[in-house]
Order: sequence, then C-alpha cells, then structure tokens
Amino acid sequence: MSVSDAWALATATGQPNGAVYFTITSATEDTLERVSVSTSIADHTELHQAVTTATGAMGMQEMRAGVALDPGTAVAFTPGGSHVMLVDLVEPLVAGETFDVTLEFARADSVTLPVAVVESAP
Repeated sequence: MSVSDAWALATATGQPNGAVYFTITSATEDTLERVSVSTSIADHTELHQAVTTATGAMGMQEMRAGVALDPGTAVAFTPGGSHVMLVDLVEPLVAGETFDVTLEFARADSVTLPVAVVESAP
C-alpha cells in the first residue's frame, strides 16, 4: 500500500468539520474500509464523495461500503471529490501542525500516516 501527499486545510474557530486529502495506490485489489483519527482531533471520521444532485446542486455522500482500490491504480482524495471528513473537530486545525490518521483496509494491514495542516491547497 502506498499513500502520499496527506494534507488538511486549516479551519476557523467554530468550524465543526474538516477534511483530509491524499493519494493511495494498492498493489493488489483491496478496499479502504475506514479512516480513524485520535479523539483529540475529531469525534469521528467518514469517507465522503462529492455528488451532483438531481437538481444540479453539489453535495456530499458518505461512502459506507468504503473505497474500492484496483491494483496499481492511484485513487486521489481531493477537494471537490473523495475525501475523509473529520466530524466534530475538538479544536481548529492549525496551519503548520500535523496529526495522524490510520487507514484500515479489508485485506492489507492498517497504515498510519502524518497529515500536514496547510493554509491553502497545495
């Protein structure tokens, strides 16, 4: 499992949620089932994807079945696409700080990686 470029945008005081972005490539067929963070960061996480509703509005939908990973194909979690939602932040995410997320898979071992908090998208 290869995971790179993990980052999150800084959040404002009182902003309840944040998001984590990264790119993941699996050598074998697998599923990213869940992502977790310490409860000192957020109450919980959800895998989300951006969707267009029947009325043409943009929204988010939780990916309860996880994210399918095809062998050798990079899956990018990006603003406006798939992302990890940090729900009920304990405190704001501050630019320059880092925190860990743990990726849990159906077949592969869990991967813990540092997430850099940035002021603007790279």
